[in-house]
Amino acid sequence: MPHGLPARRTSIRAEAERQLVLVGAGDREAFSVLYDLVAPYVVALVRQAVDSDSQVRDVVHEAFLELWRKAPRYRPGGNAMAWIMRVALDHGAAARSRSGRADDVTGPGAEH
Repeated sequence: MPHGLPARRTSIRAEAERQLVLVGAGDREAFSVLYDLVAPYVVALVRQAVDSDSQVRDVVHEAFLELWRKAPRYRPGGNAMAWIMRVALDHGAAARSRSGRADDVTGPGAEH
């Protein structure tokens, strides 16, 4: 493991927390910074939960909208990255569930 990796993770976590707190105060620039900082991680997580690139885009978009709305509820001192990833994971699971139900409706026997 490269020597700089743990420090990088720590700095990302600290910066994500700082930006999330600012987002909670309504800072749009902080939201942009937060997006740039964590979007690659959110996309990677969502990609594991849904099948298509269009679903990934939709879920990531929904997750970041929810992050904007919920940011005022985040309490500093927690794990901002875990909090952000939980929001993304919840949206990914919901999308997967919706697509599963859609498959059931259009699957064999749906012609009846």
